Amino acid sequence: MIASPSIPNYTTPLYLAVLALVLTLNSYRSLSGTRYRGWRVFLRPGIYLLLALILLALDPKAWILSTLAGIAGVVTGTKLGSSVNFYYNGVQLYYRRSPTVYLIWLAVFLLRVFLSTWINLGTQGLQLLDALLLFSSGLLLGESYHILFKAREFKARNSGP
Repeated sequence: MIASPSIPNYTTPLYLAVLALVLTLNSYRSLSGTRYRGWRVFLRPGIYLLLALILLALDPKAWILSTLAGIAGVVTGTKLGSSVNFYYNGVQLYYRRSPTVYLIWLAVFLLRVFLSTWINLGTQGLQLLDALLLFSSGLLLGESYHILFKAREFKARNSGP
């Protein structure tokens, strides 16, 4: 929801600046490569899933739409997440996320931010945001599945330098 024009709103520009910084760093790490750690692959999807479950506990009416969105996200992430790439940098294993999954996640994330920040949403709008959160969770979980299993295959084929 946009603040009244007569009252200066200083939090929105700060929020957008922090969001831009986080997304820029996240984009760089995701697309240029990040160090592989099995537990870390599931950290972001786990946080998303936890947030989604908390929101669903507050609004049980959103369960059906959100569950369908979560399943659609897992299916999409599983199908598109197979294009993850692994490489060694020294002795450390690194991976590059699927650009397609990342771009879909980014679009959904920005849509969610836009809807929650600038549009006064009613109950159905909040349920849509919950569904988008679960879709994002599922998308990242599906991709994480591929990252975990491809890392095992990559390590088995390549022992490193």
